[in-house]
Amino acid sequence: MHLLEIVGVTPTNMTFAIAFVYMHKKSECNYTWALNCLKLIMDNCLAPCVIVTNREMTLIKADKIVFSEAKCLLCRCHIYTNVLRYLKKVWLKPYNEMYVSVLIDKFLNFDNHTTNRVENQHAK
Repeated sequence: MHLLEIVGVTPTNMTFAIAFVYMHKKSECNYTWALNCLKLIMDNCLAPCVIVTNREMTLIKADKIVFSEAKCLLCRCHIYTNVLRYLKKVWLKPYNEMYVSVLIDKFLNFDNHTTNRVENQHAK
């Protein structure tokens, strides 16, 4: 089973777990369902403005459906790893805007450029 872990960041730069979802498979339908459940729980809360993710396309599509106002950014660590792995920027080409937004801090992201917060939560 696949684990979707969603974390948030406090104004004091602390990470907190929001949700854990076990999914049979990583499909757009499953991600959309999980994010819609999260949205229902967040009824009167502020919706996310920025979502940082790896290049999981089905998750990115679900993010755009459920949180259409949020800016989706790619994790810098995943970008660097893949650019180094493939030694070319073909991996990045279709996602230039998602990467450039991270570089120029065009969107308020409280200095969150990677998915390391989520990955560190896995260790806990």
